[in-house]
Amino acid sequence: MKFKFTQILSLSLIFSLGAVAQALAAGERYDNSSVFVWSFLSLCALIALAQLLPTVGKMISRASEMKGEKKVQLGTSTTRHGAA
Repeated sequence: MKFKFTQILSLSLIFSLGAVAQALAAGERYDNSSVFVWSFLSLCALIALAQLLPTVGKMISRASEMKGEKKVQLGTSTTRHGAA
């Protein structure tokens, strides 16, 4: 059989990564902290979601206002003294 250099390289890489993964997995320390980590991450997600809710509500109300209008007005430009 004739093998290309890339085939030999890829096979040797696959076999070496398999051996390295088993060696690294054997030295892992398990400390039962996953509950605390997941609770902290869920609290962070809850805070981020709570900050996004007013923005989403404002976007929905703005979209419903624009849906009712025939002509979409993005705003008027005014100067500091009130002249348009």
